[in-house]
Amino acid sequence: MANVVRTPLSAAALRRPASYVGARPLARSVSRQCAVRASTGGLVGKPTIHMVWRVPAEDEATIDKYWKAHEEFMKKTHVVGEFGEASSAPRALEFYIAKGKELNDPMDPEKGESGNLLYIMSEIYVAPEDVAGHMKVAGEEWEGMAQMGDYMAKYNVAAQIGTCGVFTCLTDESKAFDIKRGEPTIQVIWRVPASDEKEVDAFWKSHEAFMRKTHVMGKDGADKVHLTSFSINKGKELNDPMDPEQGETGNFLYVMSESYVAPEDVAGHMATAESTWSEFSKFPDFMEKYAIFAQVGAASVFTTF
Repeated sequence: MANVVRTPLSAAALRRPASYVGARPLARSVSRQCAVRASTGGLVGKPTIHMVWRVPAEDEATIDKYWKAHEEFMKKTHVVGEFGEASSAPRALEFYIAKGKELNDPMDPEKGESGNLLYIMSEIYVAPEDVAGHMKVAGEEWEGMAQMGDYMAKYNVAAQIGTCGVFTCLTDESKAFDIKRGEPTIQVIWRVPASDEKEVDAFWKSHEAFMRKTHVMGKDGADKVHLTSFSINKGKELNDPMDPEQGETGNFLYVMSESYVAPEDVAGHMATAESTWSEFSKFPDFMEKYAIFAQVGAASVFTTF
């Protein structure tokens, strides 16, 4: 995969006023889309939001300010962890935006940089109603929603809002991740035809088993790779990620979201995968076949709780 690939919004979305994004109709649609993924009590099944923007360097200051304002909004309006009811405040288990320079080839840093910046949002919520509540409160209380539609049309590479849920993770326990600014991250997004679902499911389940044997949350474990968050998230791809009413493409999205304690843990992750994970040999071919976005350690946590 030479570079990230833009996922276009529909013509209707591009004509839609910016104020539509985050409005009550979208919140209700998100709630319906999430309903089939109600959690069984653990982390698996929790609904998620992911978004990737490619931003020219000349727009960096504007988008930095935009996402910093979003961070303040999140801190004021959301609860971290499974506390209370979604009707009181949206409850999140993970929230960060990673930022970094885009590489010409995300798997080969020696090929240089594109000159653009990447901003990558990763969020996990307690229940579908928390995703809907997040969209509703953003539309009502965050001034930045007025620009969201225009920025999505201009910068969006890939997005899903509540249509993917946690598929694999390091631990079954449903608790908030402890993520810090500056931590290096890995994100990979695959678009997979329904005909390949079982094969790719098995691949990522094998990856989960490998991760659980060789990685640990936090700094403990001298012989382990140190994570602060990890999930593979899966769901049906929409024709328009901002408008569930436009239907589905027939493909699945698999979204990897990982944050590490330090850069050497990213390097350790890659080395350990290559040397100990039996299915790793399939990874390059699957990347070539399915990847619509990837970055490996080039972006770090920019905003978080």
